[in-house]
Amino acid sequence: MAARCGKEYLFLVVKVAVFLPLSLAQVTTDSAFNASTQILTDSPGTSTDGLTSPGVVVTTESGGDAVTTAAGTAAAPPGPGEGATDIPVNTDIGSCICDLTENACDVNCCCDEDCTAEDRSSFTVCSDTSKVVDEQVCFRSTVIYTENAPETVNTSSSSFFCIVIDNNEGRNYYTVPDPVETVEEFVNLANMYGSSSFAIPDDTNATYGDFYKVGDSMYTLYQSLALGTLGLPRTSYSSLCDDSNPASFLLDQQTSCDRQLADLETECETTPYLSALTFFDGFKLAPTPRYLIDALPALNDTGEYYSFYANQSLIEFAVQEPVLCQDETGQQTSCGLDPGVVPAPSYDTQCGNVLLQVAYTITHNSSGAIEAVNVQLVLGNITSTTGYLRFGQKYTVAFFKADEVDTFSRSGNPGYIPGMPILAGNLVSQLVDGETRFSIELSSDRNNWLTVVKSTADGTCETNPDSRIPVNFGEDLRTGCMVSVTFSDTADRCQIIQDAALNALNGVTREYVATFGNSDVENVGDWVPILYEQITGSPSSSVEGTCNNMVVALHIEVIYANVGSLVNPQAKILGVRYNYAEGKTLSYTCAGAYCQTGSGSVLQNFEITSSVAFIDASTLPTPILAEDPGFEDKLPNDFFYPFTIGRSSVLELDIRLLWAGVLGYLVLKTEVA
Repeated sequence: MAARCGKEYLFLVVKVAVFLPLSLAQVTTDSAFNASTQILTDSPGTSTDGLTSPGVVVTTESGGDAVTTAAGTAAAPPGPGEGATDIPVNTDIGSCICDLTENACDVNCCCDEDCTAEDRSSFTVCSDTSKVVDEQVCFRSTVIYTENAPETVNTSSSSFFCIVIDNNEGRNYYTVPDPVETVEEFVNLANMYGSSSFAIPDDTNATYGDFYKVGDSMYTLYQSLALGTLGLPRTSYSSLCDDSNPASFLLDQQTSCDRQLADLETECETTPYLSALTFFDGFKLAPTPRYLIDALPALNDTGEYYSFYANQSLIEFAVQEPVLCQDETGQQTSCGLDPGVVPAPSYDTQCGNVLLQVAYTITHNSSGAIEAVNVQLVLGNITSTTGYLRFGQKYTVAFFKADEVDTFSRSGNPGYIPGMPILAGNLVSQLVDGETRFSIELSSDRNNWLTVVKSTADGTCETNPDSRIPVNFGEDLRTGCMVSVTFSDTADRCQIIQDAALNALNGVTREYVATFGNSDVENVGDWVPILYEQITGSPSSSVEGTCNNMVVALHIEVIYANVGSLVNPQAKILGVRYNYAEGKTLSYTCAGAYCQTGSGSVLQNFEITSSVAFIDASTLPTPILAEDPGFEDKLPNDFFYPFTIGRSSVLELDIRLLWAGVLGYLVLKTEVA
């Protein structure tokens, strides 16, 4: 009976143990924290006396971290990396990286287990990108010269050899890193492997070196003593000019970009970038970066401070005479201005004295200090019938050392360097001491050597020969422009249109191209003639509004080959061909407004295109192998013993006697038989 009562008593204790946490959970739920309660009774628990009871877990969620209590005991949240998925060493864990949607079939993911056979039948390609590690490390045979190690070699093709045995499996896998637990660890990793930031740099703590170094911005000082940098506008996200780009010390640069005006009449005299004065007047150049910091007086010295701009050590911009004016055809001539006079833009039916080109020539010494700055200006007139206008400007900066004269920039030494302009010129001759000597006449502007057509801001073909696009070694390109004609022009002036197209395609005619980037103009043997394909036929018009056999495209092909060492190849040009496209028919298309009555004077555009392609004709060296050694049969002297005498001097005679005896024996035996 006692035992029976004891069981009932214990049963009651168990019930109390079960319901106590429920009461606690209810109290927690009703608290001011708005916490939600979850009661889990799936896992059995064990009491101190060995009896089994349902386990109770209470989870409370609030605005902070989740806290879990088991049977009323608080448990701390897991630390960084605790309970993380284990990554096996030297294992490819990305078995199906295209399976991105749980419980659904991802398109073209053949390894997705949620995809049925019917799903896979509609796939066009399997996007599984998991790679199978190949233990065979292959190399091209051209980079292997000698191999004496006793390695097992598996030949998969004539040009590769592969290592079959790999005893370093870990080379194919990343090491498994540990999670970052502290800020210090994070900073150490960021400093070790690099970090980037989109924060705007703080210029207030900028440091100024004693002298300019390559790539440094060059500092300017304005009359207001405001500090700036010498700018070199360039294209940004579009063809429009970005004026925030600084010029870089010792880096020759040339940029072209467009300016856009909404109302030419009102903006002509007020827009800063239209005036040449904006780019050289009202500021001076600091000879060194440190000079402005060391020499600038304190602000409280008012008189000396505001007179600092007149300091003789600051570099003034000297305008190179004469100032040039460019006409509508692109020809540049002297403006006829008084020395030192540069007019501001003015409007009178057109905007005159507008800046079209500015070129800085900066002279420096060996110590990285600037000694002088010259400015070459090109002005012109722009006009617009609608007020809206878009035109181009050109900016150049070049550096020269003070004690260097007759300098010449090569395109390689000796082989061409990719991105450098191709040397091209014309053959000239002169009589020296009664002897005719030939040489190559080369333009002083390296961007005018070998060029292709360029379009202006409105898409028409550039007529200025100095504003074409240079052909740089190794850079394939395609460019074009538009020729505008009317309906009557298309029928009556086909030859004029053809001449205009060829002038745009050819530009200034060049006859020879240098084989190397440092070819001497006096050595004509290092120059190859440009091969011009002959144009067949002539323009004609059989139907009103059409021109037949019109050549409107030019393809320039450059064949080159690498010579010299395999580890230091030098590019040599073998030949250049001007290949004109076959003649095509230009037809004035009747579409929209072009079909209306009186539309014969409406302009229609036809494209003129040029392209450049480089062909690599390099050949790898052919291995030279020695001839196979001849196989000689040699027998020891006593090989036929005891039939011969073992003397080397009579060995040959003994062999002959032996064979003669054998043959005689066979003959006699045959006759007896």
